[in-house]
Amino acid sequence: MSICCQTRLVEIWRGLREIMNIKEIVDKSAEELREELVKFKKEAFNLRFQKAGGQLENTARVKFVRRSIAQILTVLNSREEKV
Repeated sequence: MSICCQTRLVEIWRGLREIMNIKEIVDKSAEELREELVKFKKEAFNLRFQKAGGQLENTARVKFVRRSIAQILTVLNSREEKV
């Protein structure tokens, strides 16, 4: 693998380091989670357009965003069930 490819892989993984831990999600308030949810849904929307237009550079970001949305919704729904 060339140095250029290795450098690109490192850049991609650094971008994914912002993955939120489930503990961090649980510790946030419902309002903060809703704000994060809106942010991730907007990003998912933009990523879909980038993919359709052939401009998507980081394909792993799509998976990260989908999982983040699912984690946030899971935490919000579990809190609603407890109430």
